[in-house]
Amino acid sequence: MTEDWSDPEELEEKEELEASLHRFQQMVERQGHAFFDEDEYIYIIDHFMAIEELGMAEKAIVQSLERYPDNVALQLRQVGLLSARQHTDAALRNLRRIDAAHPEADAFSLYEEAVLYLDLQQWEEAEAKFNAVLAMPKSERDEVLQDPNFYNDLSELYETRGKLLMAVTAKMEAIRKKSADPADLNELIRQITETGQTGSAINFFTSRTDEHPLSAPDWFCLGKLQMEAEQYNEAIASLHNVQALCGENTEATAEIAAIQILTGARQNGEAELDLYLDQNRCSRNERLRWYDQVAQYAYDRSQFTLCTRFCQKAIDTQSDDIYGYLLMALALGESEKYEQGLQVLEKALQFNPDHFDAQLLAGEYLMRTGRMEEAGDMLRDCCVRFPEEDRAWFCYTIYLVQCGYIDEAINLLNHAVASRNNPQFIYRLSNCYFMKGENQLGRFYLNMAYAEDPEGLDDFLHFDENLLNHPEILSFLNEIKFYD
Repeated sequence: MTEDWSDPEELEEKEELEASLHRFQQMVERQGHAFFDEDEYIYIIDHFMAIEELGMAEKAIVQSLERYPDNVALQLRQVGLLSARQHTDAALRNLRRIDAAHPEADAFSLYEEAVLYLDLQQWEEAEAKFNAVLAMPKSERDEVLQDPNFYNDLSELYETRGKLLMAVTAKMEAIRKKSADPADLNELIRQITETGQTGSAINFFTSRTDEHPLSAPDWFCLGKLQMEAEQYNEAIASLHNVQALCGENTEATAEIAAIQILTGARQNGEAELDLYLDQNRCSRNERLRWYDQVAQYAYDRSQFTLCTRFCQKAIDTQSDDIYGYLLMALALGESEKYEQGLQVLEKALQFNPDHFDAQLLAGEYLMRTGRMEEAGDMLRDCCVRFPEEDRAWFCYTIYLVQCGYIDEAINLLNHAVASRNNPQFIYRLSNCYFMKGENQLGRFYLNMAYAEDPEGLDDFLHFDENLLNHPEILSFLNEIKFYD
């Protein structure tokens, strides 16, 4: 958690704590002894944890707990150290012990426990602690809620649990406290769109703007969601409200320019976007973010020529922009310009030879251009270098099937089924057995895959469209229709 040191008294306190930190460092260097109170130890430990000097943090924790063994804040910092050193089981065991011993913890302790549960990926317990803070009387929770990281951490939790509207709302609170990057909010809104919640999200933020007409973050969220839903006139109106509240030099101006670019007024929109970037003296990274973002907008709307144009602007801004190269290659692939896509991917791999997505896409494009030997080498290398990536194994399986190496594909898939928890491998194994004419095994694995993942059936059927008229498949489809 962070502190606001703008108050003169708090500034004086900070200077005293920094002096304590200096004394502690001197004590360690000289192997001497010194007295520190509980607040001083907390500041010293947090400092060393923040700069990842875990050895110094450990020294401070050991000394502090010898002197103040019942201090909950110090005990929680010991949990944080265990977590930072990847001693997950010990960290979780200690955290739950502290939690059980102090059921009536104050808001600060509850928040610290919430963050530790979040770090340890114990989502339910983390959410329970955050909710406990929010449920406390206003006078007890207010100081914690002023911490600029509280709502960022809460947003991260909601996002992890798939509660995207709640994640956006928490992120907006963080932005109001000027502790969050609007780019994070853009990413959350994009996730809402991808999960098909855009309509309900628009209704939610329409209600929010009715209740809070002077809230620029609410109007911005509404405008972004309307833009994602291609409700461009409504989006521009919402974003104009942001400009009215915050002035022209806001991200809303750039979003309006992006809408103009997407809706045909490209030259005017590009001029407006560049003017915004110039007037705000945006850094190279900020320019890059906007060019990449407009390129992504265009790709999502199947405007592939426009996408490649803005990818090129991004690459011209920063020559090693892997995101720009990859998105350009995808757009060229959508236009069936695979050779050009391969040239782009070759440049990307020159900058980052270890980029998994670029190597995998290059392997796929080599297959599409009939360069099967090169494709096999590329995809085989991908599986060796990135053995944890299921997509590499899937793509290599496709290569083996296209080359007629069905037995090799079956061996690969049997290994994948035994070592991974992914029903799609079972579907592919079924595909291969049907292709080989071993219908009994094909049906066996199809039943198994469908029991684990009914939604994967469409991909199974489209992997080999000859199966659509296969008697065994027709029998299976009739059976599941009967039971449904």
